[in-house]
Amino acid sequence: MKNIVLKIRNLNWGLIGPGTWKEKKWTIYDDMSVDYTVLYNLPENNTNTLNFELIKDEFDSIINNIELVKNDDTTVDADDGEAWEFVKYSDGAEIWKRNLGYIYGISPLEDIADILLKK
Repeated sequence: MKNIVLKIRNLNWGLIGPGTWKEKKWTIYDDMSVDYTVLYNLPENNTNTLNFELIKDEFDSIINNIELVKNDDTTVDADDGEAWEFVKYSDGAEIWKRNLGYIYGISPLEDIADILLKK
């Protein structure tokens, strides 16, 4: 049985027109599989869900970068763009959360975003 390791949300706080994305969600499991869902600004058929696998280096990098930011709750002021939320789990229980906010200039979080957005 696979267990959830991370849940990550990315919200579009920019200008949202018809057909643009509003929210992206990644659920990452301990077997390196990922459930990825995109919510679009459309009246119907507004979600797209994919499943993929991370390679070991990507998975390890994401986990290591989460560990780097766990004790650094930097707040970034911005007026527009994308906001991110990160929730780490162990044995099905939430053990750490970075609330929804900007990640600009926070290298470990930007590195995680780069890995996920390239998939």
